[in-house]
Amino acid sequence: MRGIVRIINDNSGLAAVELDVDDWTIFEPLGASDADLDDVVTGNLTSLGSNTWINETRHQRFSVYVQDIHASAEVALRTVRGF
Repeated sequence: MRGIVRIINDNSGLAAVELDVDDWTIFEPLGASDADLDDVVTGNLTSLGSNTWINETRHQRFSVYVQDIHASAEVALRTVRGF
């Protein structure tokens, strides 16, 4: 599966990747600066818990903890930004 990182909150460490129209995955990168806005990521993006994804933009693997899957854009924005 492939997605694009669209939301990042550096304070909370949470981020969200857009998989499709109104289908988002909320995750926490487990390393420092593993993903930036607009990075293309691949892997099992719809599996909760610990996972290893590939940042295609940077050509590197990175570890994540997936907190929510199949979220709407509104839920992803609210969760990641803390509204």
